[in-house]
Amino acid sequence: MNSLPFSKKEYRQRLEKIRGRMSEQGLDALILTRAQNIYYVSGYRAAVMNWTLPLLALVVPIKGEMRFMTRLIESATADTQLAPDPRKYKDHENPYALLAELLEETGYASGRIVSKRASSAPFSSAKSGKPCQRKTAGCELAC
Repeated sequence: MNSLPFSKKEYRQRLEKIRGRMSEQGLDALILTRAQNIYYVSGYRAAVMNWTLPLLALVVPIKGEMRFMTRLIESATADTQLAPDPRKYKDHENPYALLAELLEETGYASGRIVSKRASSAPFSSAKSGKPCQRKTAGCELAC
C-alpha cells in the first residue's frame, strides 16, 4: 500500500528540481525544518504541524540519499515518507546532535549548507549549542 499523497515519480521530479537549484547556488546540502517543506519533498505528514515543536529535519544532500529525523513518538508516520531509515530521538535527547550525525552521514558536514527553518531564531550549532552566524558544526551555513 502506498501511503504517499503523490507518486514516487512526482517526488523524484521535485527532488531533481531542488537539487538543480542547489547546484546553481553551489550548495552541498539543504536542511528543511518546516513540516510543509518536508512534506513537499518527502511525503512526511507530521501528526502536528507546529513550529513550536522540537526539531523535525530533512537533510537533502546534493547527491545521495536524503536523511530524515523526528521525535520517537512520530515513528509510525516517519516510516511512511521517502527518506530511508528515518532517525528518531527521544524528547530528552539533543536533536541537534542527531542532526550533526545526519550531516556527517551525507558526507557534507564540512560543506556549504542552507537551512530553511520555521522560525527566525538563529540556528544553533549542533556541537556547541550556541547560535551560529555563518559557521556551524564545521560547515558554512547560509542562513
